[in-house]
Amino acid sequence: MKHGKHILIAYIFHLVPIILGFTAGRDRFHFMGFCAIAGTIAYIIYWCIANRKQFLSWAVFVHFLIGAAVQIILNAAEIIEPDSGMFSGLGQYFYMIYVAVSAVLVGLTNLILWLIDRRRKTKQAAQPEE
Repeated sequence: MKHGKHILIAYIFHLVPIILGFTAGRDRFHFMGFCAIAGTIAYIIYWCIANRKQFLSWAVFVHFLIGAAVQIILNAAEIIEPDSGMFSGLGQYFYMIYVAVSAVLVGLTNLILWLIDRRRKTKQAAQPEE
C-alpha cells in the first residue's frame, strides 16, 4: 500500500472532530469551529507539501471523502448529539455544511495539484533527451 500513510492522515483528520463531537466539544461551537478551520488549513498545507515532487493518488482523496461522509452521517442522524442552547442543533448544521465545503476545498486543491503534475509530465516528455 503505497499511500497508506496519507490515507491514515486523511482519516485522522476526520477522527479528531468526531471524538470532539462525542465529548464536551459539541457544546463549544467556537472551539469546534476553530479546530475545524485550523485542521483544514493544516491538511491542505500538508497535502500540498506531500505532492510537491509527484502527485500522489486520487485514492487518498476518495478516503478523505469517505471520512467526510461519515462525519456528515453521524451528525445528520444525530448519533453525535446536537449542541445545546437556544438554537439547539444550529452549530451542528453549520458544521455539516463546513465539512462539505472543506471536502470541496480539498478536492479543488487535489485537482490543481493534479493539473500541475500533468503539465510537468507533459513538459518533461516534450524535452529532447541529451
